[in-house]
Amino acid sequence: SVPPTIWYRLVAGLNAQLRLVRRGHLRTSFCLIMNWLETHANPTLSPYGVHVDLACFQPIACGYRQFGLTVHSVEDESTQPSVEEPNVTLTNNDWRKAVDD
Repeated sequence: SVPPTIWYRLVAGLNAQLRLVRRGHLRTSFCLIMNWLETHANPTLSPYGVHVDLACFQPIACGYRQFGLTVHSVEDESTQPSVEEPNVTLTNNDWRKAVDD
């Protein structure tokens, strides 16, 4: 289990990154968030078997996309997601396409 102090630092760091998001600059902002997740959050959570990804969810009625985070457990870095389970997490190229749509 992840110690509470690690979760508190993760949330504080993520909030700091999200405060930098500006209207009309999603691509730049998401790039910073993706980099922060890969360089700070995931390496810290990795020993506890936890991984965080940026995700794109179904567009709402007026056509806007919703972005969020998925937090999931990982047993082995080489394990690939199951084909039966839809993978909504975004790779570096996928989130760029989602922002442009």
